[in-house]
Order: sequence, then C-alpha cells, then structure tokens
Amino acid sequence: PQLFGSRAFTDVNENNLHSIDVLVFEEISAGVEKYAYHRSSNTSSFDNSNPTQKTFTIPLQRSREDARYRFVILANMSQAVSTASLQFTTDKTKQQILDLIKFDVPSVWDNATPAYLPMWGENQVPVTITRTSTGSQLGQIKMLHSVARIDVGLNLAVDGSAFLGVSNFELKHVQIHNNNDKAHAAPSAAALPGFISDGKVSKPSVPTDAAKHTTELRY
Repeated sequence: PQLFGSRAFTDVNENNLHSIDVLVFEEISAGVEKYAYHRSSNTSSFDNSNPTQKTFTIPLQRSREDARYRFVILANMSQAVSTASLQFTTDKTKQQILDLIKFDVPSVWDNATPAYLPMWGENQVPVTITRTSTGSQLGQIKMLHSVARIDVGLNLAVDGSAFLGVSNFELKHVQIHNNNDKAHAAPSAAALPGFISDGKVSKPSVPTDAAKHTTELRY
C-alpha cells in the first residue's frame, strides 16, 4: 500500500487490514465473467505495524482446462461479503455479485477505534492458474478505498497542491449534508474506465436502496 495519511487517519490507520476476501470469476467470453468461488484470508497473518507492506496466503483452485480467471480482492469487508454470499451463484456475472456487496454508513466514520477502511482491487487481465502459479502472476493490483477523502482548507495554492491557510483563522469542523447511508465495496463498471490508467474512478457507485441522511454529519 501507498501512504496517504490525512488529518482524520494516520498512514497506519488508512492501510490497516482486518480481513481479505478474494472473489474468483471465470472468463466465459470476452467481457463476460461469471462467479466461480470465494476464498477468505487468515487474519492472523497481517502485521499492521508496517503500513506499506502486507502479507497473506489464500489457496486457489487450479484452472479447469484452460479457463481464465479474474480475482477481485476486497479488504475489511468480511461481514458484508458473508451476508452477500448467501446469494452467490455461478450463473451471476461479476457486476451482479459486486452489486450485492455493500456496507452501511449510519453516521460519521469511526476513527477512534481501530479503523478498517473498505478497499477493492482486481487483476487487470484474467489468468490461468496452474500448480506452479504464484501471486506475482496476477501482477500489481491497485487497492482503492471505498470511502471518499475530502480535502478542506483555505487559500489553495495556484497549482492545487496544498492549502496555504490564512493567518489567525482555524477551521473547527466540517459538516456533510445529503450523505448516503449505504455504499458499495467496489465501483460499478461504468465508473471503471479510468482506474487502470490513473488509479481513479470517474463517478461514485451508489446502491439502489441507499437513502440520504436527514441530518448533517459533523467531523
């Protein structure tokens, strides 16, 4: 992981791992992938004292004949995946499965207790798994936080790189209005085109059953 500490979260907190779930999808044809199986990590393998490096082991099945698979990695979403897994079937597409996985946002994000931010990532190209396959075969997988970071400040530098601030002025708190009470763990296909090239999604992915908070969230 890279370091992106903020005022609310330290580098260590932003990259803390509690669980890893791997959803495996078989490539049926170009652009069509269907659910194959799911594997979970052993949480005892995580060393959260090192914010830039995590190690975990997950056993994978060998490919059936020459089948190719995509691996979707979800971090810190074990409960949401467990709940959604009751509806996992091999006739569902990758997007249908990911649409089932969501988490509640009942209030302001808790950064007082150990913070485990939801994250998502997947290998860019489906691969065949053999008896000699290793994690390196999947290539570098970028992990994206499923919650937004908001930069707030005064007197933005001309190049947009930093807030220069204003003397004798201190920002005490920030209020967010019309925040959704649910969120997806992974972005929708429509939001993905720019992710491979620059690591960013183009739009938010909001569950169809999400509602707006009726009162502001204060940070």
